Amino acid sequence: MSCNRKCKLNNRGAAMVLTIVLILVVLIFAFSLILVSYSLYSSQTKNLSSARNSEAVNTFSAALSSELTDSNAYNKSNLWKYLRCNIANVDSNGNFPDWPYYAEDEDGDEIATHSKEYAVRYFTVNQNESIEGLPAVMRVGIYWMLPEDINEADFLRDMASDDLDTRLGALNGIRIVIETTAETGSQVYRVEDTYRLSVAEAAETEYVREVEMLAGNSVNNPANHSIDAREKWILSLVERR
Repeated sequence: MSCNRKCKLNNRGAAMVLTIVLILVVLIFAFSLILVSYSLYSSQTKNLSSARNSEAVNTFSAALSSELTDSNAYNKSNLWKYLRCNIANVDSNGNFPDWPYYAEDEDGDEIATHSKEYAVRYFTVNQNESIEGLPAVMRVGIYWMLPEDINEADFLRDMASDDLDTRLGALNGIRIVIETTAETGSQVYRVEDTYRLSVAEAAETEYVREVEMLAGNSVNNPANHSIDAREKWILSLVERR
């Protein structure tokens, strides 16, 4: 075999290897571009979902605050009525029959019988599906805590009293926490609002009449708790985080 023929074969082999290498480089570059494009798309999608979640939660939280703290909430707000009927109810045995309060020990750990597992009630927010851009899921979690300056034994004793002023004193300072959460894909945004309850003796005839009607309201008072309409409940927002 002549040298020329051998050189031609070697050149063809080298050219084929070079071609394969160039194809691999192009493929790697193309896959790199696809990966970068996907990463940018995924990042933008997450940012958009996060912004939508944030906007939805903050808007909904502000609407709830306006509703619950309104001076006519007893007449306008179904959520206010629900809280009025179901929070701080104590049965004749000195127990919280269907909605225990939330509590932590001195180290900040949840107390088993008053942990969030038992104390939080969750509600899914119905959304208008025709509106684009809303989070996939919105839910509200609500729990309540005893006033900071009273323990359970004293609270139960005062709530069992026949004296109205004593019961009002026990109820004053109850804290109600409402957690609003929006989820879209892997993005979660949450706002926690804490309300403080102030209670006084009701003097307005309209207030007493409206609250008395809650005793037979199966929607807001499903457990049919007894309601003392002389207790005027006022909620105020004390913290948002």
